Amino acid sequence: MTIQNAKIKYTNTLNEKSGSPILDTQILISHILKKDSGWLFAHLEHEISDDDIKKIDKLVSRRAKGEPIAYILGHKEFFGLTFLVNKKVLIPRPESEFFVDHALAWLKQVDASQSSNDEKACSTNQFTILDIGTGSGNIIISIAKNFPNANFFASDISAEALKVAKKNANNHKINNIKFVYSDLFKNRLLHRQFDLIIANLPYVPENERDISTKFEPCNAIFAKDNGTGVMKKFLLEAKKHIAPPPGAILMELDPRNAEEILKFAVDKNYQAELSKDLAGHLRYLILKY
Repeated sequence: MTIQNAKIKYTNTLNEKSGSPILDTQILISHILKKDSGWLFAHLEHEISDDDIKKIDKLVSRRAKGEPIAYILGHKEFFGLTFLVNKKVLIPRPESEFFVDHALAWLKQVDASQSSNDEKACSTNQFTILDIGTGSGNIIISIAKNFPNANFFASDISAEALKVAKKNANNHKINNIKFVYSDLFKNRLLHRQFDLIIANLPYVPENERDISTKFEPCNAIFAKDNGTGVMKKFLLEAKKHIAPPPGAILMELDPRNAEEILKFAVDKNYQAELSKDLAGHLRYLILKY
């Protein structure tokens, strides 16, 4: 079978089972042949071996059942880096790159401010950053890759997720992240104050489980109390773990309950403001205490 015929065949197979059948087909063929899209386009008459056709068949079958491309390939791009992923971790989302952008801007601003003040000058090694619900480690590793001179902590309630995060840190040659198994701040290793806390916690209401989420870890997606339960618990606990100003917390929210979480935070004496994602939805909460 030629590449051209394979594209036609598999695109038709995925046509009603994927939102991007042409792209998915190209990605899966490229993955098996270990060639980029440009090479495929230039070699449409290339004959694919029977062994490779069998491999592509298996991957297309998985995609046709709804399995995300990232799990099929075993990796996902995020902030210009490649991260290993499996069904024990959420697939990194583009909207979570906000955390990296905002964290880097915050670090550089505070670092410059402290360094310009002779009485309070300090090394960037004194910054201590925590990523709660780290999953694959994509957020904290991306920050550490771009601002290495800090102390990093990454926690998760899933030991399996932490294994993935550690592999990703090793792959990117990041060795200054302490990975901690913990339900929020329960582990004693987290009984301290942090200059910056990033919390990407479950926020989807439990009654919204459907086929679109069946492949990803439920405990990283769904939360009680209409999706707000874990976030409210976090806000109550985080008070004693955030350093004095300019210490900050970054949270990702479901736009549908963003105003509710904002009000809860303000009622608990946080200084809080909402920020929009690129689609114009209220998705991020920036806090100080």
